[in-house]
Amino acid sequence: MLQVELHTARKQALSYPLQHLDRFPDSLRRRVADTIVGFLEVSLDWHEWSQTSLDAFQRTMDTRLGPLVAQWLQTYAHYRSAPRLLHRALRVLPLDAELRREALNCLRRAQEIEGAWGNVGSVLLDGLEPAPLPEAIAVWIERHHLSYEACFTLRRAIPLSPSQVVPWAEAWLQRWRAVPFANFVLEPLCDVALTPQLRQWCCDWLNAAHSESGFLVEKLVRLLPGDGDVHVLARQWLRRVPKDDGSWPFVCRA
Repeated sequence: MLQVELHTARKQALSYPLQHLDRFPDSLRRRVADTIVGFLEVSLDWHEWSQTSLDAFQRTMDTRLGPLVAQWLQTYAHYRSAPRLLHRALRVLPLDAELRREALNCLRRAQEIEGAWGNVGSVLLDGLEPAPLPEAIAVWIERHHLSYEACFTLRRAIPLSPSQVVPWAEAWLQRWRAVPFANFVLEPLCDVALTPQLRQWCCDWLNAAHSESGFLVEKLVRLLPGDGDVHVLARQWLRRVPKDDGSWPFVCRA
């Protein structure tokens, strides 16, 4: 009972200053950040550690938290909160070498089809030049490419290593091509492997009138300028979508 009360007191003592951090003067904000980082350094086994660290990252953007997250993951990467925390840490510190190294280790070991692990892979791929994928990311995609959540990583991976990723992307589309987020895979795949089958999948997806479809319409019109069916789809899209939609002028000019 005493242990439970101690954990509750810790959480309350840390959460209040974090929640009101933006109201504090700069000097007090720095002191709060120092206190929270210092506590997290010596409390890696605390059961609220990941949630408090996530909150601290979102509110302080303190770079000292990156190495702590990498250290925590060495023991607790199996926690359900781990991929979400790692994703947030990488968004704040995308070039942190220690954090990236541990992220790759986590992806290599990840067995679950967990959406946030796919987001981790996506962040790691941001800014990379076209080349074979890092081995750990390739292992994760190969293992989970048929899961719905894989679309977010496939989207980034396709232009980086088409010969490696296209078979996985096509297999994903065989299962998920009708879902709202299928354009995340359809769009980059059109740039590297616009087959007759892919063209038909794109048209079918557009006929379903999903939202956020303007980029795919514009891409098809530009890639298939003589395709009458595609131009019919584009005209239908222009009639259906309000003119204040951000994609409208681009589709109209295409």
